[in-house]
Amino acid sequence: MAKKGVIYLIMTLLAIAAQVTAAAQPVVKPCPEVLINEKYDHVRQRQYQNMGWDTAITCRDPQIILTSEPFIPVEKFNGTYEVTEIPYDPPDPTFSRGTRMPLATDDDFADNPTDIPFAFCFFGLVKSQFVLGANGMVSFNPASAGQRCPPWYDPPHAALPWPNGKAGTPGTSTAEKALMRDAIYGIYEDTHPLASYLYGTQGIYYGVQDEWPCRKIICSWNGIPIYPGSANLSNRCTYQIVCYEGSNIIEVHVKRRGVSTGPNGAGVIGIQNATGQPQQPNTEDYFATNYYVVPNSPAYFSPDTLNSFTTGLEYKAYRFAPQGRTSKNEKWYRIFDDGRDSVDLPSYSPGIANISSWATDSNAAGYYYPMDKNDTLHPTLTRAIVEPKCVSRYVIEVNFFDATGNYYPLRDTITIGIDTISRMRLAPLGAPDSSHVHDICKGQTSAVSIKYPESQNPERIEWTIERILNGQHIPLDSTLYTIDAAQRNLILRPDPAVDSLMPRNKVDTIFLLTVVDFMGGCSNTDSAWVLFHPIFDTIDHEGACMGESYTWPYNGQTYTESTTGPYVTLHTQQNCDSTVHLHLTIFDNSLYIDRVVTCKPITWLNGKTYYEDNTATAEQDTVQLINSYGCDSVVQLNFTINPLTPIIRSSIDHFDYDHFDVVLTDASIGDSARLWKLPDHADMSVPTVYYSITPDRDSAVIEMIAYSPYGCVDTARLVMPFNRETMWLPNIFTPDNLDGNNRFGSASQETLRQEMYIYSRTGELVFHCEGVDCEWDGRRTDGQPCPSGGYAYVIRYTTQFEPNVTKIKKGSVTLIR
Repeated sequence: MAKKGVIYLIMTLLAIAAQVTAAAQPVVKPCPEVLINEKYDHVRQRQYQNMGWDTAITCRDPQIILTSEPFIPVEKFNGTYEVTEIPYDPPDPTFSRGTRMPLATDDDFADNPTDIPFAFCFFGLVKSQFVLGANGMVSFNPASAGQRCPPWYDPPHAALPWPNGKAGTPGTSTAEKALMRDAIYGIYEDTHPLASYLYGTQGIYYGVQDEWPCRKIICSWNGIPIYPGSANLSNRCTYQIVCYEGSNIIEVHVKRRGVSTGPNGAGVIGIQNATGQPQQPNTEDYFATNYYVVPNSPAYFSPDTLNSFTTGLEYKAYRFAPQGRTSKNEKWYRIFDDGRDSVDLPSYSPGIANISSWATDSNAAGYYYPMDKNDTLHPTLTRAIVEPKCVSRYVIEVNFFDATGNYYPLRDTITIGIDTISRMRLAPLGAPDSSHVHDICKGQTSAVSIKYPESQNPERIEWTIERILNGQHIPLDSTLYTIDAAQRNLILRPDPAVDSLMPRNKVDTIFLLTVVDFMGGCSNTDSAWVLFHPIFDTIDHEGACMGESYTWPYNGQTYTESTTGPYVTLHTQQNCDSTVHLHLTIFDNSLYIDRVVTCKPITWLNGKTYYEDNTATAEQDTVQLINSYGCDSVVQLNFTINPLTPIIRSSIDHFDYDHFDVVLTDASIGDSARLWKLPDHADMSVPTVYYSITPDRDSAVIEMIAYSPYGCVDTARLVMPFNRETMWLPNIFTPDNLDGNNRFGSASQETLRQEMYIYSRTGELVFHCEGVDCEWDGRRTDGQPCPSGGYAYVIRYTTQFEPNVTKIKKGSVTLIR
């Protein structure tokens, strides 16, 4: 007997070990569920638990990819079940919860059906009640309540399915055969559950347990002997049938099934529809919204070798999962703790979203995602890549309809913290650990150190130092600070040149920024402020009007006369005490002369426009104003106008072949500077300039911009033509008979050839000559003097500028002797 006990113990331990091994394998959840994997894929560190975090990022791992693999059950049943062996793990390991079935006789169904508080879909049809059978079955036919539950018999013909008319099916009538279908068998066998054979909690239990969304129909047979009970008290059976809400999954968990030596010792584990016939689309409601039956889908499902078996079982479990089509809607959310509504992360598929299209701190829907403290998220359809910069919570929500038409919104939340175990900080000496500000008085030094765990080994430390004095950013002299060789400690000294700071001025502020790169790729940044508060002995200059008083805010005293005696000591929170002296002046009413010298008219304070000097009327040109101390003052205008007139003076009025150069002089009135703009010349500002024209130009445009010392600007413009004539012919000609120097038609040096004809009024040719020196001296060709009077001339000539062009000049001249 002891040997049998040892063998049984060994067998039990081996069965439990097999169960644990099977349980280590991943199994699909039987109830609708969504879990963020990163929330459960590790053991939470104690410091994370204390902070209420599920996980945390570090400087080495600043990014977490959030993923979820939700269990979404079948929405459109296709007529088939997947039958798998799963780890033994009964939801009710006591096998004794719920309502205990009264057992007065053998082979009974429960007296009344039990309502199912959730819609359970079985072979595509929604069931609202179940009836427990004593012989290891759950029927979904309410008509079976109070009826006989036939025992298992005739093993050769007892295997599923059980259609009408099948020989050897359980029961002796067609009615009994119908009651046995539309049921779950686990294990259906001929048991003998009379109360006289049961002890303690042994019995048959049934009911609905747990809460939404994972309520369960749980029916347990605990320690029930196989028929005949009188001969099999030591060969008892313990097993459990479980039906899950939402997923419509069915499980059978067998703790122990004994072996019967009687004639009806066979059993079956499986499920069967209401007809026992293969299902066809036209035999059910084809247009039902919760299923679509594949033609010829089976009428029953059973694990291999367990459709009519006589062997024993221990710690075995089997699952019947309905198959079909599923649709769902997944969304990632960010939860805010500052009162804002949680906001969707837009789903993108395929790939990762472009962060620039929605990286905006906004609650708007669509392509925007609220950013908080530099958070960045890159959502896809089933994952979100998060890089939080502060403690953040994220949610995955999955919405779907199950096969019964019920709506399920499932959520899971993960809280991600910031692990600062490898972070460094700047610590000003004397400041609280949580403070990054060090207040000290002028004349003292400040020490700032870098704090980090001794276990860390920095590879690089970089300091950035910026100075802000009275609101202005200025360089900090390197003589005012020292950094030790290890780069961990900084000494700041006050600037001795900064003194006499008024109490209203800002303090001398030093901003420190430090970057530390640790081995392993961790880089941290921290900043601190050092504030040098002034200690000063200064004078507060104030003023008041004659006949008025002044109250000094530093001591609240009132004064009516000028004084330099009062002083106060200012106490600060930083114990940087300073002294302020009052210098008060009582002002008489004053006269102020506004002397205005300009080059153009002005409109003065009185609204009058002045076009000329007001020397004669200055005493009448006055206004009354209030000075900076609130005292009345008279302002008098003394206006002088110095107009600007730009003038260009030139040495010649035009250019010709004998005059290519010109001298230009600034002759402006009222200017103090000028700017010459000459053709093909750089701008010049000297008073006198020289310009030479080239023969290819017809004229030259000369401009001079004149500048008045009073802000006026004006421009003079001169256009000088180029006279291309080489011969000058007068209208009146008086020959010089004495020296012969006065000649008519004298050619210029540029003339290459000349021919002249002189005619009297009667048309007589009186003179003719040819050659470069061809000129008329007032004589006829024969040398006789021509009398006074009018003469006509024709001159043909060529020049060296145009040697191939013969020019002709015609006209008249008056000869006077």
